[in-house]
Amino acid sequence: MFGCAAHKDLVREGRYPSGQLNYHIELDTSGRKQGHETWWYDNGTKKYEAINDKDQRNGMFQAWFPEGTLWYRGYEDHGVAQDSLIYWYVTGKIQTVALFKNGVQVHYQAFDSATAKPVVDTMAIKRKQESLQALVRKQGIAEWSERVQAAVEPYWILPKELVKHPYESVALIRIGRNGDLRNVNWLSKSSSSSFNALAVRAINKVKRFPAFPPGVPDATLEIQYEFVTSGKAPKRKKLELLDH
Repeated sequence: MFGCAAHKDLVREGRYPSGQLNYHIELDTSGRKQGHETWWYDNGTKKYEAINDKDQRNGMFQAWFPEGTLWYRGYEDHGVAQDSLIYWYVTGKIQTVALFKNGVQVHYQAFDSATAKPVVDTMAIKRKQESLQALVRKQGIAEWSERVQAAVEPYWILPKELVKHPYESVALIRIGRNGDLRNVNWLSKSSSSSFNALAVRAINKVKRFPAFPPGVPDATLEIQYEFVTSGKAPKRKKLELLDH
C-alpha cells in the first residue's frame, strides 16, 4: 500500500514514557521529512501514516481512531490534494467524501451516521453549501492540528534533570496558510530558564509548518501550544486551536 521511500538518510524516533514507540520519521540530510512517517497511540495502535518528499506529503496518507478504525484517508501529489479525501465515523461508516483535482475541490458528499445514505450533494443544493463547507473546514483543521503537533514534537526533548519537575510554558503560535510561522507570543513561562529555552528551541527548529488543507480557506490560524511535564515524565502537549 505504501511504496519504498526514496533517498532515505536519517531516522528520527520518539517513545512514550512506557517505552512504546510514538513516532518514526525518515529524513534527508537537510533534516526534511523524506520517506515514511508513522505515528502510534500510547496503546500501540497506529495513529497516522504517510510518505513525504522534501517535507511535503507525496502519495497516500491515512489516520486511525484510537480504537483502530480508519479516521481519514487521502492522496496528495507533493502537497497538492488529488483524487479522494474520505472521512469515516468511529463506527466504520463513511462520514464524508471529497474529490479534488490539482488542489481544487470539485465534489463533496456527506453521509448519515445511522443509515450510511447520502445526506446532501453540495454541487446540487446551494442552500447547504455553507454548512458543508464549515464541516470540511472543521475536518481539515482537525487533521492539520495533528500535523502541527507532529512537526513540533520531535524537537521537544527534555534532559532527565528537567523531567522530574512540574514545569509549564504556553505559546500562542500564528501560522500562515502556506505553513510559514508569522508570530510566537508566550502567554506564560515556567520558572526554569532551561525549560523555557528548550520550548523556544522546539518551535524554532521547525523549518516550515504544514500548509492548510484545501478545505481551510483562512489566511492564518492561531494555535495555543502547551509544553508541560507532570513532575515525573513529559506529558503529551496540549494543542488548542483558537478559532475566531
